[in-house]
Amino acid sequence: MFDRRLIHNFDWGLLLVVLLVAAIGLTTVYSAVTADPPPAAQKILFYKQIIWFTLGAVVMVSAFSFNYRVLERWAHPIYVVCLLMLLGVVVFGKLAGGSRRWLALGPVHLQPSELIKIAVVLVLAKYYSKDAVTGGFTLRDLVRPILLTALVVGLLIGMLQSATQLQEPTIVFVPKF
Repeated sequence: MFDRRLIHNFDWGLLLVVLLVAAIGLTTVYSAVTADPPPAAQKILFYKQIIWFTLGAVVMVSAFSFNYRVLERWAHPIYVVCLLMLLGVVVFGKLAGGSRRWLALGPVHLQPSELIKIAVVLVLAKYYSKDAVTGGFTLRDLVRPILLTALVVGLLIGMLQSATQLQEPTIVFVPKF
């Protein structure tokens, strides 16, 4: 069901800027592939750009019409599923580049360390929005979010096998402070 408030509260100026930038990009690609008599293979780039623009527009429309408050109800189950997938990497993970970071699910390969970042943000957002206090949080109030984050950071650090991957837990942990 479509909510009429969506049209009323929509940022039409932003949409106009996005469409303008996309039109400039499409014009630039078209100009680049038709400057000289190009082979037919180069024109395919313009058509691919149109396809990607269309897919991006569909994703954009679905994103702003999605009721994100549904995620509030699913924050903890998403967090648990992501934790299980992270543990699954240790047991079933695909070895690539000297470390196990990928889960092979048939033709699809997932990297749970990326998904868990979103799950942590959802869980922390739910915690801070539900338990918000006017005087601020005490150290006792922050124990639960610290534990939720520390569990993920501990798992990620335990999985790391190279120094370059130390950036992943930092990305998850730094926004807490």
